[in-house]
Amino acid sequence: MTDVGYTRIQREWRDWLAGQLDVPLVQVESEALIPVRVVSGKQEYAARTIRPKIHRLWHDYLVPLESHDLKQQARDWQTGEDISDPARLLKTLPIDHSVPPATRKAERTPRTTCWRTSSPASSTPTTPAATTPPWTAAAA
Repeated sequence: MTDVGYTRIQREWRDWLAGQLDVPLVQVESEALIPVRVVSGKQEYAARTIRPKIHRLWHDYLVPLESHDLKQQARDWQTGEDISDPARLLKTLPIDHSVPPATRKAERTPRTTCWRTSSPASSTPTTPAATTPPWTAAAA
């Protein structure tokens, strides 16, 4: 799951990532009240062109929040868990403790270098094109 991005590099990154994953990549609009694609199907060049479109949709997206009574007030809360011993606290969680922690393999190439598209000494690609993100080709 990721946020929706509208710049070219964000779209390219998400398209590339979706092609690398074995699971669906879900994009969620989290930075705008009304999803940009709902407001307009084209690139708007001025606020005066997009503003009326947003105003037409406000009533569908700006809805009053429902009021709810709190089950507990902040002053009623207990002080919390003692976090001075995280290992002890972890043992109290209702999780499957038989699953070992993830480890990073020593022979694995660090993420910071695996996207290089060419070596400094030559212009020969050092990684297969299928695994090279599209935004690195412009930088090479």
